[in-house]
Amino acid sequence: MPFSGENNVMDKTVLISVVSASSALAGVLVSQFAVLLKEHLNKKHLKNVLLREKYEQLMDCIQESLVWSVEAGECKSMDEITKYGVNIPARKAFSLSLIYFPEFRDACADFQNNYVAHYEVLIKSYRNDVSYGFSTQAAAHNREAFERTGENIALARQALDELVVLYSHKYAQA
Repeated sequence: MPFSGENNVMDKTVLISVVSASSALAGVLVSQFAVLLKEHLNKKHLKNVLLREKYEQLMDCIQESLVWSVEAGECKSMDEITKYGVNIPARKAFSLSLIYFPEFRDACADFQNNYVAHYEVLIKSYRNDVSYGFSTQAAAHNREAFERTGENIALARQALDELVVLYSHKYAQA
């Protein structure tokens, strides 16, 4: 049966409808893909911003923990030094490392443990009848332990500083 003119017009109409529907569908798919890509990139950016902020907090806590150690040694009474029994900035740094920065976990724990050992030397070396600070008394009454624990704190802090530099490219972006 030869093609009639009516079938040819109908074929063109069907073809135009199929092409139009396909174009509309392709447009929707491209648009949806663009929305999903934008959402993915936005989530990634927000994650990077959060990590950068937490990284800054981690570095601030590391710095404050060293200041905390120095302040503990400057205390002149048991009442003063009791507030330094737990190095709160070091605890915060350790908590941040547990949640966000696993590469820092061991170094933060090491710093914290060395602080505790140093604090114990300060407490054990204290004499109530002497008016000097805890560090001065520890240096006078228990010099070897005081120097050893002080050196251990310095080494632990150096390890943290090296990690900060090593991972800055990973966490300080956004």
